[in-house]
Amino acid sequence: EQRLIQELRAGRSVTGYLSADFGYGKTATAIYLWKKCLDSKIVAIPPFWFRQLKDLMLATKGWLSYLLEHTEPSLLPRLENIYRDHAERSLDELAKDIATSKGISEAKAREIVHEHIANRRDVTSTQSLLDFLRDAAEIAQEADFKGLVMFADETQEFLRVEETGARDAIQTLSELIKGVRAMANTPVGLMLILPVN
Repeated sequence: EQRLIQELRAGRSVTGYLSADFGYGKTATAIYLWKKCLDSKIVAIPPFWFRQLKDLMLATKGWLSYLLEHTEPSLLPRLENIYRDHAERSLDELAKDIATSKGISEAKAREIVHEHIANRRDVTSTQSLLDFLRDAAEIAQEADFKGLVMFADETQEFLRVEETGARDAIQTLSELIKGVRAMANTPVGLMLILPVN
């Protein structure tokens, strides 16, 4: 608790995890940490079910919006714009990749991406998510918060997603953690909550 809060208040990024067997209070501990962070003027995203990268972006946008409504509503349009920009950038990046690899037009590739989304598949890229988190932390600081931390619960569900396979999911999670760590002078935290097995 102290290290998490100290690092964020000092303007540094933090990654970590809570792990124990089922029924040993991981989520309760995350809720305790969430409340302590809120008390320390840190935007803490309460524990949420982490199944796809877009869950991190949606949960952060939703909770930060809620806090800004009560503290600095003038920043809400900016948050909405950065969310839309980064979410659309993920879509555009994927469409360009498909167009290049399949030798088709970007318009046709965009249709494929929209079909993917209609089937509830995530098209969020790790880089778009990291850029969104950097911008969201900046907005939080403008609203006089000291940083931003997410409590991603049930992380094992992200690793079980059938569409990508465990190997791809582990690689994506590794890129995400390394990306947060690389934001050394940005007060962004990612706490993963998962069972031992």
